[in-house]
Amino acid sequence: MRKASLLLIATTFGASLGVTSVVQAAESGPFDIGGQVSIGNDGVVKGVSETNGNAQAVGTLTVSKGMFFAGTKVKNVKGSDGSDAQTQLFAGIKGDIAGFKTGLQFLYKANQNARPGVDDDFYEWQGDISRTVDKTTVKYTTVYSADSSGSTKEAWWHDLGVSQKLNTKWTVSGSVGLRRVTPKKDYTAYNLGATYALNKTTSLDMRYYDTDKHEYGKRFGDRVVLTLSRKF
Repeated sequence: MRKASLLLIATTFGASLGVTSVVQAAESGPFDIGGQVSIGNDGVVKGVSETNGNAQAVGTLTVSKGMFFAGTKVKNVKGSDGSDAQTQLFAGIKGDIAGFKTGLQFLYKANQNARPGVDDDFYEWQGDISRTVDKTTVKYTTVYSADSSGSTKEAWWHDLGVSQKLNTKWTVSGSVGLRRVTPKKDYTAYNLGATYALNKTTSLDMRYYDTDKHEYGKRFGDRVVLTLSRKF
């Protein structure tokens, strides 16, 4: 692991301790404030690596009031456009409809330090719906971008996942995702893994990822990712 990755990980978790104190102090206010920090030996989004096999640290901060929420996310990446970090802003609504948990959000994503002249920011719409029966949860997610970053134009992501809570500590889960892109660079992605709850706020996830398009490059190859996450 590179020194820069180690520094980013240390900084992220150090900052999380300070943010936790702020969140606890704000609990009596009109808004709910929370978030999550995580580190992993790789960073996978939509089934493929966005760090090209390098370690990733991610920090998310969310403010919510009733059914409305908004927030920001920052993380290191290794983009084909030369970018080394990504900042996100998001806002949306969530609720329960006939026993289903639903959500719709708008996301703005900007890649930092991309090569001059590269299209380095884009928008996405994301919808989620899930249903839990006993200890089993089925979730469907769809993401649409009318003009994604770089040479990618219209893009869709469809993901169907199932998770099974085994006990108070262990949960196993997996999903299948379909990526449809213009210009055409479609693929199907899979993942399967298990999550262990170290305590109420910290968990460790081990997950195997693969796609059906290894010929697209290293990012689309199979990998095992270990991720430590802490909620606040």
